[in-house]
Amino acid sequence: MRESQALRGKLSEQPRLAGAARFDRFYVKDGLIVNFFACGKSISGGGYRNNMEEKSGHYGKKILVLAFSVLLVLIPVAAGEFYCRYFTRINFLDNSSGLFTARRFGNSYGNTPDFTGVSFGTKFWTDSEGLRIDPAVSPEPEKDGGSGAILVVGDSVVFGPALEASETIPGRLQSMMTDRRVMNAGVIGYDTADYLNETRYFIERYPDIESVVLFICLNDVNDQSAAEIRRSVERSIDTQPSRNPVRMVNDFLRSRSKLYLWFKNAVTDTQKTYFDFDAAFYDRGENFVAAAMQPVSDLNKYLNTRNKSLRVYLLPYEYQLRPEAGPEAKKPQQLITEVLRKSGVEVRDLTTDFAASGIEPRELFLFGDPMHLSSAGTLLAAKSVCPDLTGCRFQQ
Repeated sequence: MRESQALRGKLSEQPRLAGAARFDRFYVKDGLIVNFFACGKSISGGGYRNNMEEKSGHYGKKILVLAFSVLLVLIPVAAGEFYCRYFTRINFLDNSSGLFTARRFGNSYGNTPDFTGVSFGTKFWTDSEGLRIDPAVSPEPEKDGGSGAILVVGDSVVFGPALEASETIPGRLQSMMTDRRVMNAGVIGYDTADYLNETRYFIERYPDIESVVLFICLNDVNDQSAAEIRRSVERSIDTQPSRNPVRMVNDFLRSRSKLYLWFKNAVTDTQKTYFDFDAAFYDRGENFVAAAMQPVSDLNKYLNTRNKSLRVYLLPYEYQLRPEAGPEAKKPQQLITEVLRKSGVEVRDLTTDFAASGIEPRELFLFGDPMHLSSAGTLLAAKSVCPDLTGCRFQQ
């Protein structure tokens, strides 16, 4: 008791801190007697304010450094995005919602009639039948389809994403024909079964269509794209929502950042990846390819009964035209050719024409794209096809 009173007296004799109220409480920590104001500063004293000002200045410097660091990153990114948008041929990879309508042609979806939208960054229009048109030059189709009209059928390669209507394969052919109407019936995601359904519709509705030209891509034996779109449009939505965060980010950026698309192309070989995936289906053999091409054979028989002609053209993938691809890479087109000729279909492989063009493979396709043709690619395809079509004249 006496020791405690003595200790209290010693503490009370210590000089008071500036600005501190009388405070003689203390506590014991780790065997030591500690005064709450032993730090030499009081709650209401100037020392506390000075300390806070020092901390505030320190945090301010950190914020400035952080802001400067962010600018160091954003400025090059913004400059890169600006360059990619205005000084490269990179195109966005998205399509407008509402482009497709369910069950347009039997079980097959189709392009929405009288629709205006954007495909891969380029504006497009469809007419009352869902055919892609150039509103500046293409008249509304008449009931008879015009004099000796040609119906061009295919998937997205015929539809022509990222291209003006006049730059698509049907658009190129139309410019080479003055007395025949060329109808662009391309639909994104179609497979061979859809070609049959769509062509039947137009032949029955426009009996004066004289011939059908069908362009086939390697992925036509795989109905995955068509099946996904079909499920989507039947549920009245345009894109199946993805729950994969990585895919969601990828879908967001590929429709908004050309710098992202450039970077992705720089670090991955998308063209080879797509080719390897689709080429694997042909490793299943001739019977598998024959089953996948059966709708084309059926289409040929259907047209023959109506005195219409069918010509089929096989298009290459970008990777197949590279020197390192080798002859094995041509196997898919060879299989399709053999199968279709056995069933009496007139077919021609354009891979040879593309390989002999002397044009760099990547220049014949959209930037970083495995199969969609660029403006130069559609011109080459139309030039190759033109001699086979009555009334077609190519002028350099």
